[in-house]
Amino acid sequence: MAFGDFLFGTPERTEQYTNYNPQQLQAFMQILQQALSGLQNPSQGFEPIAADATRRFNTEFLPSLAERFGALPGEGGAMSQGFRSELANAGANFNSQLAGQQAQFGQQNQSNLMRLLGVGLTPTHETTIRQAQPGFLQRAGTGLGQAAGLGAATAIGGPAVGLGALASMLSRGY
Repeated sequence: MAFGDFLFGTPERTEQYTNYNPQQLQAFMQILQQALSGLQNPSQGFEPIAADATRRFNTEFLPSLAERFGALPGEGGAMSQGFRSELANAGANFNSQLAGQQAQFGQQNQSNLMRLLGVGLTPTHETTIRQAQPGFLQRAGTGLGQAAGLGAATAIGGPAVGLGALASMLSRGY
């Protein structure tokens, strides 16, 4: 405490403290940026999964379907109506399942990104308010003022006269 603060007191002030070191603060900013960019397209990263599923559908499922109907495209065999119907159903079913998997992938990513966003939004600073503290002169002045008021009241009307009565007497010109 400085001597000036001792005499005159200290004003109210706000102080801010950091809870983390600079490397941790940088990590929080990177986490926040990653979460925000990922939330713009939560299904990002599903492309390799879709490509693999499509490859397996085309190389494993379609040939086995064609074998069941005895019609392999490109061998000159005519495709039966049953084969065409099964092929259309299989394609629609595949697309529907793939879209469902992509939606589930996006929801899981979004949930993870929201948790990451919560970490990125962790408060990094604390703010405190320091109340004003009166100095020696302020405390002494208040004490002297009270003593003077009590002394004047006693001199004018005895100990029974309070400060309210003193103010009343002074305003009337006594």
